[in-house]
Amino acid sequence: MRFLLAVLAAVCAFAQQPDQVLVVVNAKSPVSRQIGEYYLAKRSVPLSNLCSISTAPAESITHEVYVKEIEAPVARCLGSRGLAEKVL
Repeated sequence: MRFLLAVLAAVCAFAQQPDQVLVVVNAKSPVSRQIGEYYLAKRSVPLSNLCSISTAPAESITHEVYVKEIEAPVARCLGSRGLAEKVL
């Protein structure tokens, strides 16, 4: 039992703080926006750590779409808001 408590305490000690989380939502997906808003509120993530992308809510995408519509916008969010060194 003590071992389990020690493990739980260690996990809690390394938990990410709200300002270390980037929440990415797809503006074209109502479900994504709803989940993002819920997560922001439940984890007390600052609104400045919300990154909105705009891509088709498809089951699969090409590498080109990923780079242009997901990777690049997320990189811009991290860079323009000074979050690159903060978000884990």
